[in-house]
Amino acid sequence: MFILNDKCKYIFYKLFATVFFIGYTPFCPGAICSFITIMSLYFLPAFTFLYSILILIFLFLTGVWTSNKIAVLNNLKDPSIVVIDELVGMWISVLFIPKIWWLYLLAFLFFRFFDVLKIYPINKLENLNKGWGIMLDDVGAGIISFFLVHIIKKLFI
Repeated sequence: MFILNDKCKYIFYKLFATVFFIGYTPFCPGAICSFITIMSLYFLPAFTFLYSILILIFLFLTGVWTSNKIAVLNNLKDPSIVVIDELVGMWISVLFIPKIWWLYLLAFLFFRFFDVLKIYPINKLENLNKGWGIMLDDVGAGIISFFLVHIIKKLFI
């Protein structure tokens, strides 16, 4: 049986939670991860409904686990190097919208607005234990952004 030692596990936690070390960007790592995510999703081929949901569930659950490990190992509630939450929240923001640049821009702006301000009920999600709080506040910001973008899409397209 293949067993990883503690150093390998820590490298995996860091690699995943920081989204391939984007979290170590010295200036606004969350915004940079959100931007890279939205640009990647814009230029990659669209995923089917099922693949999108399965990938998001995997990213979310693995994000809860790895962000919790990084938080505990660094003795921090929400380490700034953890940006997997931004990736998941940003992806939720653009879920099932057509690849129209101004809709993606709106999704980015809405997501960053709600992620930074953490208005109710997002601020309540942030208070959940460790990895759950780290991930769910961005999921909340993504869900609010998702609905706003879809409403605007219905009004103007």
